[in-house]
Amino acid sequence: KYLKGNFKIILVNNKGGNIFRIIDGPSENTVTETFFEAKQDLHAKYLCKQFGVNYAKATDEKELAEALPGFLKTGERPGVLEVFTDNIVSPKTLKEYFEYLKLQTSNVKP
Repeated sequence: KYLKGNFKIILVNNKGGNIFRIIDGPSENTVTETFFEAKQDLHAKYLCKQFGVNYAKATDEKELAEALPGFLKTGERPGVLEVFTDNIVSPKTLKEYFEYLKLQTSNVKP
């Protein structure tokens, strides 16, 4: 009831627990999937409906590009954009992004 229309959440749904694939230790362990990940096939659609939050989803880059402009517009209600990602590719992409950010920030002078 207190959320404004400019409150937006981008939810990356990689089907659970992939944070352990980017952390040293568990990412190199052969039992990561068995003991660290919490596999699930849930989505946020009905949770958003229950709380009166706008919901949009994207399952690929094309859908993401189509959904983002409308999602980012401020409306009367808050919104969630759920982006479905591959549970194996997603952590690798995130690691590459972190490396990219390191390179960008190392070139910045105070």
